[in-house]
Amino acid sequence: MLCDVIANVDELTHDEWLDLRSTGIGGSDAGAIFGSSAYASQFSLWAEKSGRVERINETNEAMEWGNLLERVVAEKFAKEYDVAVVEWPVMLRSKAHSFMLANLDFLIVKSSFEYPKGRVTKDLTFDPSKVEIDSILEIKTTGIVGRGNARGWEDNFIPRNYELQGLHYSCVTGIENVTFAALVAGEGLIVRDREYSAEERFDCIKRETLFWDLVKTGIEPDPDGHTSTLETIGKMYPESKEGVIVQADDFILETYTIYTKVKDEVAQGEARLKELRARLEIAIGEGDTMEYQGNALFTYKSTKDSESFDQKAFKLEHPEIFAKFMKPKKGHRVFRMKGE
Repeated sequence: MLCDVIANVDELTHDEWLDLRSTGIGGSDAGAIFGSSAYASQFSLWAEKSGRVERINETNEAMEWGNLLERVVAEKFAKEYDVAVVEWPVMLRSKAHSFMLANLDFLIVKSSFEYPKGRVTKDLTFDPSKVEIDSILEIKTTGIVGRGNARGWEDNFIPRNYELQGLHYSCVTGIENVTFAALVAGEGLIVRDREYSAEERFDCIKRETLFWDLVKTGIEPDPDGHTSTLETIGKMYPESKEGVIVQADDFILETYTIYTKVKDEVAQGEARLKELRARLEIAIGEGDTMEYQGNALFTYKSTKDSESFDQKAFKLEHPEIFAKFMKPKKGHRVFRMKGE
């Protein structure tokens, strides 16, 4: 393998593991670097890795269930496909590119007395130089909590973010094959195999090297329109300084001009969209579904009646109680064009 073991994950606290990950690029970061992540942009990842904003340590129920089910899904896969699977809970670092890190879920290896078929064997002392490795095994779950992304696995596809994660692991380890075993709600176990080419690995290493150079030098990557980019900029510059005026250069003036033009085009598009929606609403009238030749085009259904708290009336009737439960709310910056 083209990497070294730098830590036993079982011996690290969660914060220690996060600290170690912050020293480089992990598999889950690859999607942001390629511009394929729904959760992070290259800019937001850069800001976090370079220390411009606090490290994000978010978790949710779907992630917790995924972690709990990881071993169970691996055991099901090993038994159903009659292969030997090794759990090797370590942090790996690329020998050639020290900023590239990897936490592999599992490895599919040639069966032996030590690693029997149909089972998952946990081995902290696993030595990859003494065992024939067939593939990296990545375990995924979707739809266990929430809607998930079952459609991302349809037609023999692998969700792009996971595919890039596997590519990153292939670059770190030198193992060309990655097997994805996903427990998909309503579908069961879905297995996809992916072999990464030398060209793909070269491209990945090139992109991640360029990104890490930006982290080390503190040079910002070009911002994009990703939601996380705007959120990150808000964290970097949370408050304005009263009276501070910044002089625009020609580039900013051009950016401003383009922005106003696009903003006007969007406004016109939104007006046109509302007009078209009004036509559809008139056409459907009191109906709840619009069809064409037996196929549903859209629905316009009523929600159930509900109740809401009348805060204004409560404040007038019980001002003292209202004041008792008030809490301070931090202000935020508002972007307005001149004249708005």
